[in-house]
Amino acid sequence: MPLTATAAAVLAASLATLGMALMSEHLFGWRPCVLCLYQRLPYAVAALLTLAQLVLFEGEAAQRRVLAICSMIFAAGAALAFYHIGVIQHWWPSAAGCGGIPVGDLTPAELRAALDSATAAPACDQPEGLLLGMPLAGWNMLVSAILAFGCGWVAWQAGRRETP
Repeated sequence: MPLTATAAAVLAASLATLGMALMSEHLFGWRPCVLCLYQRLPYAVAALLTLAQLVLFEGEAAQRRVLAICSMIFAAGAALAFYHIGVIQHWWPSAAGCGGIPVGDLTPAELRAALDSATAAPACDQPEGLLLGMPLAGWNMLVSAILAFGCGWVAWQAGRRETP
């Protein structure tokens, strides 16, 4: 697959994934936790990079580098999603400040107000929605891993064609 077509596919996949995340939030009412929000960042960065590749970079070497960078970004995204799955499964605690506000110093009235707040982020270990029985972090890990592999594979294959 040519580098330009791969960049276009990565851009489309990144925008579609971000769109699905926003749709699940705004149409289905699934509130994202802190880790869920962090997991959107690799898609946004990859979308910007591949858009820049399609508009600005004409040389194959520059395009290959962008795809290699996207591969690393998606690998980091897959690792973050795996970390979130571990938090959901209680394999380890979250270090991202998930779980709301500390309640030790709150008065009963402040605690009630915090619990009644519709804007409070949900705890990272309690996913609001499941898709086909799996939390969205699991699906994100799968998609991120596939995109990491795909970007890396195409960049590597393009590099092999350049070397004699």
